[in-house]
Amino acid sequence: MNQKQKKILKKLVTKNGQRYSDLLTGFTQEDRFTYHLKYLLTKGLVTKRESRYYLSAAGMRESGNFDTRTLQNVPISSPRLLLICK
Repeated sequence: MNQKQKKILKKLVTKNGQRYSDLLTGFTQEDRFTYHLKYLLTKGLVTKRESRYYLSAAGMRESGNFDTRTLQNVPISSPRLLLICK
């Protein structure tokens, strides 16, 4: 997932049920906003109901994989097991 898609998810995490024009603010023409929004819709991360966009359960899980302030991926720490034997 790229930064622009993460930014759309971030907007929906902070305020769910936004209109297209609300989501579009902060993006330029070169950002290809419609392409990224359509990608999120086809992947099932965002849903559209009555001209508003909502974060799906899968989108909420995906947004947990990155820091919503910096949009950087959160490293997944693997559990470690330490055995001490005599």
